Amino acid sequence: MLFTIEDVFESPRGLVIGGTNSNFDTLTEKEIKEEIGEKVRIQNSDGSEVEGVILDVETSSSLIEKKNIFLLFSLDLKKLIHSGSKVFSL
Repeated sequence: MLFTIEDVFESPRGLVIGGTNSNFDTLTEKEIKEEIGEKVRIQNSDGSEVEGVILDVETSSSLIEKKNIFLLFSLDLKKLIHSGSKVFSL
């Protein structure tokens, strides 16, 4: 599992989901992108699953050096992705 979705919001570029994973805290953005790949599987709390093609990956570091990971998808997935869902690499 890559992370649990903590935030879901629309941006001018598409649908953004965000979460954290302590295993990524020491990695560079390039290494995180390589680890995540180009597609993910998202498992919702109701058991439904959806695969999504990642348009972009961005990271930021918190004040305590924890990495926040943000994945960008097309807005087509808006109604299929929910906060609390789990994100897995493919």
